[in-house]
Amino acid sequence: MSEIRMRKILSQICNMKGFTLIETLMAITLTAILSIVALYAYQLILKQYRLYDQINEELYHYQHFSALIRHQAREARYMQRYQNQLRFDFGEYSTTFDFEDKQVLRVHSLQPTLVDTLPVNAYLVSSAYEQERQDFGLIDYCSIQLRAFEETQALSIRKRYGAEELMNYQE
Repeated sequence: MSEIRMRKILSQICNMKGFTLIETLMAITLTAILSIVALYAYQLILKQYRLYDQINEELYHYQHFSALIRHQAREARYMQRYQNQLRFDFGEYSTTFDFEDKQVLRVHSLQPTLVDTLPVNAYLVSSAYEQERQDFGLIDYCSIQLRAFEETQALSIRKRYGAEELMNYQE
């Protein structure tokens, strides 16, 4: 009985059909094509993500710079311009923004060695005091041009002075 059973098992094994060489090659080819398509799609998604991340970071820097300048103008006693510099005087200390090519440097008078670099493409375009163009000294208005995403936008800042502040102003 065991011999008959053994032959039956052997005949079943011999009758089993496997994959042919062509079927195996087709499966490998199909897997390779799908892998190439998946890799290309992954690279495309990665490229789009990097571009999105770069734009997001640049937009964050411009919004941060705009909010920082407005806050400084609102809190400062005086706003002054010196060539490519915008200085906010707070009495016991001051903050100076130095407009350079494709970046703005922020320097505090209390810690002159501590310099913040703001990676924004900004230019100090015009400034005025009582609606008269002023390139040096006390100003109550300035216009800053921001260049981002191949576009130019203007940031206008106004500073209102009280009579006491103007009487106590010293160059």
